Amino acid sequence: MKRKIMNILIAVAACVALTACGSGGSASGGAAATGGDSAEELDIGDRHFPEGAAYAETESSEPLKIIVTTTHKPGAASYQCEQFIQQVFDEKAPGMFQFEMYDSGTLYKTDAEFPAILAHEAGMSFIQASYMYDNGLDWANMLDMGYLFDSVDHMKATFDPEGEIGAEIQQAIWDEFHVMTFGCDYIGTRELWLAEDKDINTPEDCAGLTIRMPTSASFVQLGEALGFNVTPLDVSEVYLAMETGLIDGHENQIFSTYAQGQFEVCKTLVFIDHMITPNFITLDGDIWEKMTLEQQKIFYDCMCEARDLTIEWAVEEQEKLLEEAKNTYGIRFQYPDKAPFKEKVQKAYLENKEISGTWNLELLEKINALGESMK
Repeated sequence: MKRKIMNILIAVAACVALTACGSGGSASGGAAATGGDSAEELDIGDRHFPEGAAYAETESSEPLKIIVTTTHKPGAASYQCEQFIQQVFDEKAPGMFQFEMYDSGTLYKTDAEFPAILAHEAGMSFIQASYMYDNGLDWANMLDMGYLFDSVDHMKATFDPEGEIGAEIQQAIWDEFHVMTFGCDYIGTRELWLAEDKDINTPEDCAGLTIRMPTSASFVQLGEALGFNVTPLDVSEVYLAMETGLIDGHENQIFSTYAQGQFEVCKTLVFIDHMITPNFITLDGDIWEKMTLEQQKIFYDCMCEARDLTIEWAVEEQEKLLEEAKNTYGIRFQYPDKAPFKEKVQKAYLENKEISGTWNLELLEKINALGESMK
């Protein structure tokens, strides 16, 4: 509610500023409200910008500085996305934006990154929907529901802001947080990694396993739906916890597992494919509104290109890492029937109204229908 009131006050202030300079002058560094303009009126083509956003009337004489942060280490997907962002902007918009890139959690731990965006301490990060749920978007844990997506293409199409579903999600995030998004990159498919060589054939085989999950509430919900005894830990704490027997294993995607050196403490990898993992590419809305409309178009196009390059890289790279896990580290692969796991997880979500009672079920139906149409 406070955010919505703030947005109204910002819009009113922008209208007053425009009225004050209506004789033909322009306010230095001022912003023009665009919420009532259509895409055609704004001349933004097929791009989708949130309604109610604004843009600067004049371009700054200095490059716009943006601090970008991720907990991912070299070799992980969001780290790679940072590299593609720098590469694409160097080619397409040299000198227009100044990125300060931080990785490996040098600025913030995972659960502190989105609050840093909201506090305007960081400019960009790569955020899972679960952390938006933790910060007030009460249906966002639906987007981190186990077995939501049928494929990487289904995930990408869902969050593409130029599609109906992606545009709706982008607008909801803007309205709630004043944060701009550019769809999602793909950071891998989450699987079950165990410190001991234990057979997992059914969900019942997971009973009694102490498994690390990320610290957000919706990830804890996912682990409980899978039947784990959940221990929430930051990713940086997993190696020692597995090595010392504090936990029996963890669930994560392969890039983070590899980048954190956790292949060394894993004996078996169980392909239950419980989450095709998206990360929203997020930008502080205040930074977005400091750009002129032309800068916004350039920024949007570059971000979408970097996003797509990251997805292509991730799909190819995960196959190479799986070969290394098997051939170099001797990790045994298991391929249980996923259907019982999916049935157990989705039933646990939908029957527990404390979890799903606030969900946008109409949006969920659209996501499921999109997946069916892509089969």
